[in-house]
Amino acid sequence: METQTLTPNRALGIMANGLEVANKRGAFTLQESSDIHNLVQVFKVKPQSSDGTTGESSSQPSQSDHNKSLEQLVRFLEMANKRGSYSTEESHVLWSAAKVFLPQPSSSAQPTTPTTPTTSPTSTSSVETTEVVQPSSVQSTEVVHPPTPVDISDNVTI
Repeated sequence: METQTLTPNRALGIMANGLEVANKRGAFTLQESSDIHNLVQVFKVKPQSSDGTTGESSSQPSQSDHNKSLEQLVRFLEMANKRGSYSTEESHVLWSAAKVFLPQPSSSAQPTTPTTPTTSPTSTSSVETTEVVQPSSVQSTEVVHPPTPVDISDNVTI
């Protein structure tokens, strides 16, 4: 399988498309769908007129607004996943997109890897020791800010 680095723009497109797929599969209430629509609009690029303005009197969303919107988008993706909207492959693609906005672990942190059961050679008993590794979860996330504005108008399929 070929691995390619996702850009923030493409990752947002995948996440928005994933929410659209979940909505079509009935994962959200009407109110939740409306909330998702409003969140996605935060990231859409406003068309510029010939004088270089966006044509709307409202200003661009702040970086804080983008951060909050990203966190909410990820929560809606998790909600749809818990409601059974995605296959495991779709969930993998969506998680890969969401990880683009999570802070990268520092290079000094050593990842914990599971160990295989071992028997101590100096011990007379055959007691095995196994290290248990807990999976990481995304409950409180700090998101990396995407460039502003982000164009997610591409049709990205998951």
